[in-house]
Amino acid sequence: VRALRDLAVNEVTALTNLPLAPDRMYQNAAAWSPDGEWLAFIAPVGARSSELFGVQPGMFAPERWTNLSAEAGPIRINGQATGELSWSPDGSKIAFWVIPLGDDPLDAPTQPAVIHLLDVESGEVTPLCGYQTLNHTPNPPRLVWSPDSSALAFADDTGGTKGVLIAVNAESGEFHALTSGVA
Repeated sequence: VRALRDLAVNEVTALTNLPLAPDRMYQNAAAWSPDGEWLAFIAPVGARSSELFGVQPGMFAPERWTNLSAEAGPIRINGQATGELSWSPDGSKIAFWVIPLGDDPLDAPTQPAVIHLLDVESGEVTPLCGYQTLNHTPNPPRLVWSPDSSALAFADDTGGTKGVLIAVNAESGEFHALTSGVA
């Protein structure tokens, strides 16, 4: 079980150790906000799905930030790597990949992954653009923000012999291939 623990206290008590979620492969990504105020993490929900949660040191319980499986059925958020949630540098948004599972297992989904953005303040979750990738297991492409939080970039294998570097406008969702051939 993953937990948030106050390391300034020597003794582990209920008030210094907050259990977060079971540590399950494909359901355990996490990342601290740029200001260190929030820990965003993925946790299992139900038998096969996962959702995004947030917690601050000192809270008594985490907050559930998404409810994507209510609309889409079982989903997987991101992949096997534990540090792949991507906070914008200004701390206002989190970018992540959503993969519908249907009847597929967590480690072998057949549906494409789509980038989603969570607006941390409003709680609104939206698919970012029409870009989809089947290159998501064990991990989808790593999402990297521009320093001004206006765009995301990632490299993807488009199925040919060459990969591509793609930039996505975080407001409009418009995406462009910046290169042809990424190794």
